[in-house]
Parts: sequence; C-alpha cells; structure tokens
Amino acid sequence: AAGAVVAGLFWRENKAVTAATSASSSDDSGKGAKKGSIKEAFDIVRGDQKLMLVGAVQSLFEAAMYVFILQWPPAIAGAVSAYFGEGAMTPFGTIFSCFMTCSLLGSLTFG
Repeated sequence: AAGAVVAGLFWRENKAVTAATSASSSDDSGKGAKKGSIKEAFDIVRGDQKLMLVGAVQSLFEAAMYVFILQWPPAIAGAVSAYFGEGAMTPFGTIFSCFMTCSLLGSLTFG
C-alpha cells in the first residue's frame, strides 16, 4: 500500500512527445496532447483484422494455460495414487521444477 501511495505521488508519466505537443509546450506535461478514449482504442482494434486475430490467439492460449494450470495437480495426484497406491505422496515441487526447466530449455532452444 505504501508503494502505491509513493508511486501515485511521485510517478511522472512517460508520454510521447508529438509535433503538436512540442510546439505548444516545452515541458513534457503533454497539455496539448489529445487524450485517447477506450472507445477509440476499441474501434481501432475492431477495425484491424490482424489485431483481432492476435487478441483471439492470445486469449485462447491464455485460456489453455489456465486450464492446464488448474488441471495438472489433480491429474498427477490421481496417476501417482493409481500407480503407487492411495498413501503415496505426490512430489508437486519436483514436478513443477521440471516444468520450469522444460520451459527454460524450450526458450533457449527455440528463442
């Protein structure tokens, strides 16, 4: 909470300087800049099919990741108890660290 207060009081927004704003003011407060609205941003995204496709692919990828994240612990626990018996402990820490190692290796291999 203290960090939010400090950021709210002392954060200076990094706004792009355009020809209109640099001619109207010499400081970086951006008083002459036109403020965009959510509606304008929505219209831009809706008007560009490539942006819509990128957004759809990103949303579907994130949805698949969340389904995986929520489903792997019960699936692994069920497989461990079926293979080793009901009293077997599932090594979630080891499995998660293997997932992270595979993610690292995939990033290093494929960029």
